[in-house]
Amino acid sequence: MSQTSPIVCPRCRLNDQIQKVRAIVSAGTSTFHSSGIRPSAQASTDLSKRLAAPEKRNLPKPSSPALQYFSEPAPETGCAYVVMLLAGVSFVIGVVPVSIYDLVQQIGWFSYLISLGGAVVLFGIPFAVAWLWWANIMAKYAARENLFRARHAESNKQMEASHEQALARWQAATTEETRRYDAALSRWNVAYYCHRDDCVFLGSHFVPPERMSELLAYP
Repeated sequence: MSQTSPIVCPRCRLNDQIQKVRAIVSAGTSTFHSSGIRPSAQASTDLSKRLAAPEKRNLPKPSSPALQYFSEPAPETGCAYVVMLLAGVSFVIGVVPVSIYDLVQQIGWFSYLISLGGAVVLFGIPFAVAWLWWANIMAKYAARENLFRARHAESNKQMEASHEQALARWQAATTEETRRYDAALSRWNVAYYCHRDDCVFLGSHFVPPERMSELLAYP
């Protein structure tokens, strides 16, 4: 029946001053002493900090894109409203008195229609022109608004697609980071520290505590 070879420090080839890294860190102070003198608490605490387990890196999650919902500025239609209002009021003021006067004087339908037609031409045409002006402005505004919305919708669609790709890359990177961390933590759990040579080792590989990340291959 084969016997397992004893674990020794690959540097000094001895095992009388080796201790598991995990045990040193868990205790917070080293329980090892070869000369019968317990090391100071401060020295032991510093050693446990040097041998601390690797910390998992948290990869920043891509932030949500700032979608655009801008709108075309409303057109200035105040002048058109004023013209239509004045023309409408003038039309009413002009037509009603003429109609009452014609009826009172009984000058006949022909004269009445002539007077009414004149009032329509005088006051109705400015009103119609103002309305057509306003309708043309609003039609152009609606066309520009639809163009803005279409452009913003396309831009938002592209940003959302880019965000989804960034999220997919982040998720893949996070999965890989978790895998590497778990592997490093497993190596850390079985690593040893040699008090004589102040080194951390796994098998035949050893490094100073400050370079333990190289031994753990993380980060």
